[in-house]
Amino acid sequence: MAVRKRPVEQVLPSEAVAAADAAFAAPPTIQIQFDEEAMADAVMPLLAAHSDVFQRGGQLVHVVREPSPGKTVVRPDGAPRIAAMPSARLREILSSVAQFTTFRRPSEGQPSETRRTSVPGAVVSAVAARGQWNAVRPLVAMTQGPFLRPNGSVVAHPGYDSVTGTLYVPGVSFPAFPPQPTREQAVRAADELLNVVVDFPFASAAHRAAWLSIVLSLVGRPAISGCVPLALIDANTRGSGKTLLAEVAGLIATGQTLPRMAPVREDEEQRKRITTIALNGDLAVLLDNVAGTLGSPALDAALTSVEWSDRLLGGNTSVRVLLRTIWLATGNNVSLAGDMARRTLHVRLESSEENPEARTRFRHANLLSFVRQHRPRLFVAALTVLRAYFVAGQPDQNLKPWGSFEEWTRVVRGAIVWLGFPDPAETRVELANAADRDRDVLERLLTGLESVGLEKQAMTAGELLRAMASTDATYTTLRDAVAEGCGTTIDKLPDARRFGALLRKFRGRVLAGRALDHGTKTAAGRPWRLVSAKPSGSDSGDSCDDRWQPPATVPRHEGTPGRAHESPESLVIPSDWDEREAIAEFGGG
Repeated sequence: MAVRKRPVEQVLPSEAVAAADAAFAAPPTIQIQFDEEAMADAVMPLLAAHSDVFQRGGQLVHVVREPSPGKTVVRPDGAPRIAAMPSARLREILSSVAQFTTFRRPSEGQPSETRRTSVPGAVVSAVAARGQWNAVRPLVAMTQGPFLRPNGSVVAHPGYDSVTGTLYVPGVSFPAFPPQPTREQAVRAADELLNVVVDFPFASAAHRAAWLSIVLSLVGRPAISGCVPLALIDANTRGSGKTLLAEVAGLIATGQTLPRMAPVREDEEQRKRITTIALNGDLAVLLDNVAGTLGSPALDAALTSVEWSDRLLGGNTSVRVLLRTIWLATGNNVSLAGDMARRTLHVRLESSEENPEARTRFRHANLLSFVRQHRPRLFVAALTVLRAYFVAGQPDQNLKPWGSFEEWTRVVRGAIVWLGFPDPAETRVELANAADRDRDVLERLLTGLESVGLEKQAMTAGELLRAMASTDATYTTLRDAVAEGCGTTIDKLPDARRFGALLRKFRGRVLAGRALDHGTKTAAGRPWRLVSAKPSGSDSGDSCDDRWQPPATVPRHEGTPGRAHESPESLVIPSDWDEREAIAEFGGG
């Protein structure tokens, strides 16, 4: 029998191509029979030996390269992801690992003979539907570089690691790094990583350390058994480099830009997307350019869950799969809903430039090209920091506990503080304080809007500004709330852009059964109105910060004061972009 080579269109290179080719040279024979269970049992060990077959979440899966951007999660071309194995692909593999034969009854005077036949469809269906495959390797995660196990040991060679269930997908070659790195070597490695982002205006050293923790989390994810906090990168102004900062971290860890997902308001849609991400095994996902408030019950749950359960789209099939995705988000002056503040690591950029995107002097003129060129060295630098902390015995840094993220503290946070950097978790204290301030502003804003009758008639932002400019005492509470929210004084109203941003920030936030929403933009502007609302629910039980699902439109009262052509609403950047608009409008971060 001729040697049967593996298909040239193999989705990913095998960890042992030569050995696999030898194994495929002479497939064993399986006789077709009525006992379908016996045939499926016979093929199982052969299927399990195939290098491209894994199981995950009750499905047979394989690893494929992303051919094109997706609809909800935009991945770079060629990015590896985990995919359910189609029945046609399973049939191909079964035909390559076994010869199915049938016995032909002889005609009178003719000898009997055994003939090879196609893989029976019943066998393909039976194997796929088993739900568990004892000999097939479980696929927990993928990585595109050497990695650490939870005990600190190093896996330096491509292939499947049976200890962690991690598949190291080869890409580029990495330089050797010391197996027993010292603290001094780790300090130099951390400095090398921070040199990459020397041009970014971090609000403080703690925020810079928080960015370093993002890189270490991405590179060290296989060593972290538990959950990882969401990393929020926000800024005081557009053009500060938020998205670029996130992309640099992802590029160091994977060699590719991060998969992106536009923020969504509906919790059910958020849950569906998280299910897709969990099944695909994405290392990280970037929620890019969050406008207003970040958070939902589904995202809250994902950040503090090591497993994810949901129903698959188009049926009643339930899946339960490990969830190891790291979440990043970017935005300007983002506020947090529900219990997000305690789940969030904060990286803050504060630029003193009026137009930071117009800067021309940089240490690294083309930062992404620089990172791509030096990615192997930078990846090893991150690995060196983590490995050195393990080698030192992970000395206790007397850190304040961070509930749900103890493992992340053990591996990443402790390593950063051990090197002498500020505790990256310090930034979440400021974030929590800001969330408390937001609640206070929201309470006064809704009270002020209620006092001027916005629950009865809608008004544009321009009309509200003109009304507040009057001396009518009815607007005193509203003027006070707007001054606090926009950072102005009570005797000086903000411009339309800042006021519009404040309204959008709190759109859909529920407090005491009230929420602010707007209707479709018209020539007169976008009508805003107070509506009665019920919170969508949150694990924190705090209805103040829950997201409300707004109706499609808000009716505009015929007698609303103000003239359409005078409305400054056109100066306000709209908040209700769809996914494509959000990415196109602010793709540069």
